[in-house]
Parts: sequence; structure tokens; C-alpha cells
Amino acid sequence: MPSPRGGGVIALDRSSNEVIWSHTAHRKYYDVDPVSDDRILITAAERSSDQWYAFIIDWRTNETISRFPVPVDTHDVDKIGKDQFAVADKAAHRAYVYNTSTNSITWEYNFTQDYTPADGGPYETDWTHLNDIDLVSNGSHFLLSPRNFDRVMLVNRSTQEITWELGEQGNYSILFGQHDPVIISIATDRGIKRGFIMEICGGHVMWTDFQAAIQSLLTPGMTESSKSHLKEMLCGNTQLKVKEDLLLHTMLRYFGMEMNHVVQR
Repeated sequence: MPSPRGGGVIALDRSSNEVIWSHTAHRKYYDVDPVSDDRILITAAERSSDQWYAFIIDWRTNETISRFPVPVDTHDVDKIGKDQFAVADKAAHRAYVYNTSTNSITWEYNFTQDYTPADGGPYETDWTHLNDIDLVSNGSHFLLSPRNFDRVMLVNRSTQEITWELGEQGNYSILFGQHDPVIISIATDRGIKRGFIMEICGGHVMWTDFQAAIQSLLTPGMTESSKSHLKEMLCGNTQLKVKEDLLLHTMLRYFGMEMNHVVQR
């Protein structure tokens, strides 16, 4: 039965496109991550109390295995180790790691350390709108996505210093209200390329042929036809692929951007 106040979570059979499982018990849902073959991690608000929790659910049996409270309207929670969860605290403009065995916060980064509400544009209370947190670089850094900054940043887990930023507040030619950016490693004929996938160009998320896009970017003397095909792949309501060095330079040049859009700190 559909949720009358805020959606739900479904599982689809890819071969038949049939819904094989659904969960609509809660009022509102954000973020779904698999944590095993049978279990998923979701964030949702309970109907009865309106309290927000991170739930681990056995999707085959619909059993709630465990839960712990998270701030209101939390958009993303990731399991990063045994009893360790990274939380994007949109309400308090911070990111933190929560240990469920000790019920304690073991790491925290607050945006007020480096930013002010003016950095989020015309928003007084929801000035970061932090919507994503990812543990990257073998656990040494967190990638954070404050939507209202129109940029993402890499935060050193040990020092809490910002290693770099990508984007610029209000400059929509780079990022515009991004959600769920992901750092990936891509194998090319020039070695392993560390890069990004950014949700952009209308906010839709659709997978596309990134290997062909990368090959086009790395091929000198790109024809007008291949440029058109590349632009369609990258901005046809899909995702924008950029990189920190060669691929980033190439992409920025292609779209007429400058390297100062990437801020080293």
C-alpha cells in the first residue's frame, strides 16, 4: 500500500521490472544503502512520533534489525565499520560519526569552523543543506555535499581541515544544488584516474557510457560529432564527470571553465 505522506522504498527485479518488495511503514524516507545481501540501511521518520531514525531492515522479512536516532530530516547515513555510522546532519550543519555500541559521537566536523551562513546564499536556517557524506581515500577523508554551497569539499578525518573544494556558491556553471556526489576510480589507457560523478543538468541520476566519454576526452582532435555525443552523454539529464588533473583540465576547457573553480586549501 502506498504511503500517503511521503513515499517508501522498493526493490525491483531488473529482468522483469516488477516490484518484488516495498516498505512504506514510515512517514518519510531518505537514502537507501545495502549493508549485506539481506539487509539495507535507510533513514526515515516514524509516523507515530515523527522521530527520525537510521534503520537496518531485513528486506526479505521486513524485520527491523536495529535502529538509532538521527537528527530531523537527515538525508544520508553510511555504515563505515562495525557499529560505526557516518551521519550528514543537515539540521545542525555538521557531519559526524556515531558509535552504536557506545551511543556516542566519535568524530565531528561542524561547518561553522570554516564557513558562515553567508556562504550558503539566501538561506537563513538551512544554509548548508548537507545532503551527503562519503568516507573516501581509504578512510582518511570525508566527501561532504552542502547543497546550498553549490560545491563539495574533502575534509581530512584526522585534522578536520578542508583539503580541497570543487565549485563556487552561485556559480551554476560548475555545480548547482548537487546531491549525492561520488568519488570513483576509473581505469583508462593512461592508468587509474581518480575522479567524480556529480549529479547535475536537471538533477536526474542516470547511468551512461562513461568509458566512451572518458575515451573521447582523452582522444586528441575530437571531432564535432564526438563533441556533440559527449555533451549529450554528460549533460543530457545524466551526470557530469570531472577529474582533479588531466581529465579535470580537459573537461573545464571543454565547457569553458577555469582551473580556479577547484580551490586547493
